[in-house]
Amino acid sequence: MNFAEGEELAKVKELMTKLEPEVATLKEAGLDFPHTTGEIFFTRLLRGNNGNLDEAVEWYRKFLQLRKTFGLDDVHKDCEAKNISWVASQMPDMKAMEPYATMVFDENELRCPNGNLMWYDAIGDFKSQEIFKEIGEEKFIKLCHYIFERRTSTIDKLSRADGKLIKITRIMDFEGASMSTLTNKAYKAVDEKSLKPVLLGTSIESVHLLFLINFPKFFVKAFEVFKLVFPKRLVARFRVLGTNYLQDKEFLTECGADITKKVVACSKVHAAGGVEDETFKMESTTETNVPAGSALERVVEVQPGQTVSWQFTLGPSGSGNSGGYFSRLAGKVAGSEVYFSAKAFWTDRQANEIDVLSAKVESAGVEDGDSAAFFVGGAEVAYTAGAGVNLVAVDPTTKALIIGQAFDMTKDSDAANKAFVSAIQELPRACFVLVGVKGTGAEELSEESWSALQDCGSTLKGGGHWHKGYAFCGVRGGVAVSEMRGGKVTAEGEMPTQEVEAVLYPSIEANADSGEKTGAVKVERGGMLILKWSNEHAMVASKNIAKYKISCE
Repeated sequence: MNFAEGEELAKVKELMTKLEPEVATLKEAGLDFPHTTGEIFFTRLLRGNNGNLDEAVEWYRKFLQLRKTFGLDDVHKDCEAKNISWVASQMPDMKAMEPYATMVFDENELRCPNGNLMWYDAIGDFKSQEIFKEIGEEKFIKLCHYIFERRTSTIDKLSRADGKLIKITRIMDFEGASMSTLTNKAYKAVDEKSLKPVLLGTSIESVHLLFLINFPKFFVKAFEVFKLVFPKRLVARFRVLGTNYLQDKEFLTECGADITKKVVACSKVHAAGGVEDETFKMESTTETNVPAGSALERVVEVQPGQTVSWQFTLGPSGSGNSGGYFSRLAGKVAGSEVYFSAKAFWTDRQANEIDVLSAKVESAGVEDGDSAAFFVGGAEVAYTAGAGVNLVAVDPTTKALIIGQAFDMTKDSDAANKAFVSAIQELPRACFVLVGVKGTGAEELSEESWSALQDCGSTLKGGGHWHKGYAFCGVRGGVAVSEMRGGKVTAEGEMPTQEVEAVLYPSIEANADSGEKTGAVKVERGGMLILKWSNEHAMVASKNIAKYKISCE
């Protein structure tokens, strides 16, 4: 793609003029890097905001704040000092990551026929539980930040060298990927807090095309709904392909057969000849082991009016084949409980058929402004925040205020928590749920209160902090769009006005002494029902499902 010229170049210059104060501040601090202040970057910035100067200015200011929050300037300076290239093997702790993930990129060796850089991920190789256990979240986040930051500076460097705009062509290979891989709760929490903000908020117009290959046909419908959480300009570059991806003309033109075969050969799943996918297995009469920190999930495709029923029995902990001595011992001590639930992803509406509304929550702790404000559809909600944890619920269709109430956790936390939980539980399903702390209070939220927020999509770990802000945008019985915690924070995003996922059977505890558990739910929409036996709370003990049977009529 060519650089800016003519009228577009004039607008780029105008954009740079509008942002001169910010760039001057960076220059004074020695942080005016080419990939954050150069003409090529500002060209990307303008194009990524559809030529709208005001939106580009706003994006850039948020971009600078994100770079400061996540220390990306220090990452760049470290890469420059150590002469680190955008090569997978040169990223920090990548060697330790290799048994649990496959990420392939090399600015020197892996260039597409059109000059763009290739980035390959084997999703089926990704083992988040092992990564967090063996390497730790902190090192994993650091690795990802180095990948993201070095990618951005590298495409700027190559663009200057090649005399044209260089981008990333990304391949995400879903061979061997399970539903658990895609919906892992621990990874999702890390992604929402520390990865997605950097990946999407500190680069713009960097992706040329994103190919999802070996993508299960059944998940195509779900993907159409999941696209709602990504920027529209990025979604337009997604290409969903099955196992015959090498027969796709666009894929071959963009990626090339030889380089594709080279990177795909790095996948451990492919090297092992693939894996058996039991995601849709409806019955088992033999023990199924659920390791500590993980979950067993089974998926049922449903049509409106159908009823899904289930029955299952748990066996003693640690008796499965994969449980060693210490796991079995821990199972005897810790009990054999798992948490069973049923959740739906609705796929009967495509992303372009679901309207979205912007939502924003601003929250400031005691020392950072002591305030909270709520916005839906670009307008401030007619509610004045009180001291403590503020709960605001809005009807997604009419924008009418359902509830606006402050819960002061510092006076009688037990009573306030009970009232907070009750208020959330009484809300209608699929309504917008906004939470903002004014001053302090999130640190006093009980386990039951956090559980109620989890039913609205919360994934935050570690609770709230004293005298700090907390901002949350989610959907009752559904998904969270944004969640932030800190001195002065803002949670914002686009909220779907129709339900895209829902908890149909809330989590219940079951153990080996419970006997046979049965249940059923009737669905009114089409989509996927996910039955989940969670052992994510366990640190050591594996659990066993003696048998299960699922039916759909």
